[in-house]
Amino acid sequence: MGVKIRLGHLVKDYLDDTVILADGSVIPAKTLIRTAGVTGMTFAGLEPDDYGKGKRLFVDPFNRLYRYSNIYVIGDTCITTADPGFPYGHPQLAQVAMQQGSRLAKNLLLINNGEKPAPFIYKDKGSMAIISRNKAVADLPGTVRNLDGFVAWLAWIFVHLMSLINIRNKLTTFLNWLQAYFTKDQPLRMIVKPGKAASHGE
Repeated sequence: MGVKIRLGHLVKDYLDDTVILADGSVIPAKTLIRTAGVTGMTFAGLEPDDYGKGKRLFVDPFNRLYRYSNIYVIGDTCITTADPGFPYGHPQLAQVAMQQGSRLAKNLLLINNGEKPAPFIYKDKGSMAIISRNKAVADLPGTVRNLDGFVAWLAWIFVHLMSLINIRNKLTTFLNWLQAYFTKDQPLRMIVKPGKAASHGE
């Protein structure tokens, strides 16, 4: 689709319509869009040592803030190095937060009953991204690792519909997506190649 991806490069500066990379190479660019990901908040009363990269709070294997017995943190705002499969912290994905929330709820019940809590271990169910109309990518665990194109696009739609809470939400979302698909409306923020009319400025 005309998009070139350069991995392993850091942007050092942007000056005079030029992107300057850390290795000294440059990219001419009239427009620069910066996406910095998620950064947590800081809270009064907590020490600077309580925070890691991206202002994420350090937690133990039970999602409990280090040095505290009654503060728990889940999702994008926490980081732990205790999970053997993710020594540098978990990816900042909704699936991580959902699994942490479920594990923490069970642990709080165990603690309340005087039982020992279980450490959180993330079960990676894969990653998906929709790119444009009929195009997506999916990296799934198991024998089927990588999907792309229309099949991945259908898989993305199915997974996201199934993750909604009730039938009403599923049906409403599906009908909205169906309308957007056939009317080519853009609430889904999909990349669509311009047609002949658009290419002539009409």
